[in-house]
Amino acid sequence: MKTIILTICSALLFCCCSSEKEEIEAPVDNEIPTHQYYQLIGEVIRISLDLDTNGYSIKNNNPKALSCEYLNDKKVILMTSLKEGESSIHIINTKGTVAEIFKVSASYWESNNIEICDEDSHEKKKAIVQANNLKVKQAIEKQLTEYLHKRESTQYSFDAKTRRFTMNNAQMGEKYEGTYVWNIDSLILSHNRITERCGFQSTYKGMRLIIRYDRTKEYQSLYPDGDITSVIIQEIWRNRNFLGPIGGLVIN
Repeated sequence: MKTIILTICSALLFCCCSSEKEEIEAPVDNEIPTHQYYQLIGEVIRISLDLDTNGYSIKNNNPKALSCEYLNDKKVILMTSLKEGESSIHIINTKGTVAEIFKVSASYWESNNIEICDEDSHEKKKAIVQANNLKVKQAIEKQLTEYLHKRESTQYSFDAKTRRFTMNNAQMGEKYEGTYVWNIDSLILSHNRITERCGFQSTYKGMRLIIRYDRTKEYQSLYPDGDITSVIIQEIWRNRNFLGPIGGLVIN
């Protein structure tokens, strides 16, 4: 009897010791390649997949915040953010298991350190004037060229939480603040009972911005006999404190 009890105790002791030494395996999800993307609302992320295109599928975990579509016979996926916040998709392979995870963090555009600069490698500041009256055209171009030169080094800041902005131009002695409304291709600035509507184009992942103002109606009223058809101003804004990660960061 003593022998049986001793045998049972020894077995229990062995099991306890074995469980203490046993290594706990990491969750399966930790073994799945996970990619983190940061983008503005409305921007499109293009993903190329090296998977069996005849069988994989997409599980969209937040379709109200992120849209997905196939391209090139399912070899490419386009992801477009629809609103602020976090969202993700899971790529399900032919075996029915998760092969990859793509996470997206979408935000409203902001920056607290914007400066107007001369140009970037592809675009530059300029005034584009179309008028049948040549003298009027040349006069407007000269005026706007001088204006754009004075605008260099103008400082802007934009706060996504408050939707407010500030502008400071030491050379021209101008400083004011107001509110702004942004979407993927336009920017509306409201200040001192003035509303400025601008074209908005992000380049180099947000490090450069191409801003275009349509001043046609303004100059048509200033020069009623100038036969003016179009007056467009283009500025280049530099985001000096751009710190956002650039898409496709693998976090696992």
